[in-house]
Amino acid sequence: MVHLLDYIAQDYDSAINNGEIKNENEYSELLDFITTLKGLGHNLPFKTKKIVLIYSVEFPNCLTG
Repeated sequence: MVHLLDYIAQDYDSAINNGEIKNENEYSELLDFITTLKGLGHNLPFKTKKIVLIYSVEFPNCLTG
């Protein structure tokens, strides 16, 4: 999960610029990764989910509206 979060953070600028989608393929890929993360997150213990939530605050509404 951490690797996916890191990849999303690094690839964000190639997909989004000033809140606008600049590369549809990259944006779609990031959405796929976010969907994967959500699925993985359902199986985590509460404490780990809290850590992931805190990390995701760095990117509020950046991809999923």
